Order: sequence, then structure tokens, then C-alpha cells
Amino acid sequence: RAQGEDIQEVVYYNGTLGLWNGMDTVQIPATVDQKQSKTPFRNWPLQVGKKWKYVSEWENNEGTTGKTSQDVEVVSFEELSVMAGTFKAYKIEYKGIVTNSRGFKGEMTDIWWYAPALKTYIKHANYDGYGEYTNELTSYSNGK
Repeated sequence: RAQGEDIQEVVYYNGTLGLWNGMDTVQIPATVDQKQSKTPFRNWPLQVGKKWKYVSEWENNEGTTGKTSQDVEVVSFEELSVMAGTFKAYKIEYKGIVTNSRGFKGEMTDIWWYAPALKTYIKHANYDGYGEYTNELTSYSNGK
């Protein structure tokens, strides 16, 4: 597990917007313009009580492949204070199983707080049976 500060900054990149994490930049359109999956990470429009299944097959930078399968529910729309301020956000719970090519299989819970006014998440908590990983928005500017 890594400790420290996670950075995501929206920047102008190759003629479009990108996310800079302190080392690399990823174009935002590659992230948000994907076709809606039958098992999407986000299922628009969000509303309290909405449920769906999220399934993702993935590969990390070390070459490990895996599959995440989680039941998702939008459990509330609440005011949440993070270091960057106080925002209204949907609290979305993901609960399920993760497996990978190294033989790991375990339960995983993710909780995301998505702020519609910012069009991004403001906090994420992950529980994998070995510990808790949490990140949150530390600063925000509207670019004006």
C-alpha cells in the first residue's frame, strides 16, 4: 500500500482537457467518451436508490490481469466536507469480488462521493480486507 498525497489536476493537454497526476497526463475524452457498457462504472442519471452491476476486466502496469465484479447502489445525496470545501454529492457504494492472475480473490468495497456541480468525485474510500485506502479532493478552482 502506498502512502502519501494523490494528485489529479485538470490541465490543457494536446488541444483538449487532461488529468495530470504529478507524473503523467491522460486525456479526459478517452475517459469520459466511452460507450455505455451493460455493466458501467457509473449509470447515468444518478439517483438515490438506483442499483446496477459493475464488471471490469483490467490489467495494471505490472502486467497483472484481473476482474472486478461489484453490485452498486446510490445510497444517498448528502453534503460532504473535504479539504477542498463542502459539496452536495451522491454516495455510491460498490460491493463485490476482485480476482487476479496472481491467484488473489477477495471481497472489496468502494465508496465514491460524486459531486454533480464539479462533475467528478470528491472522495473515494476502498476497503479490501487488508486495509483502507482513502483519497479526497484537496483543492478546487473553476478556471475563471
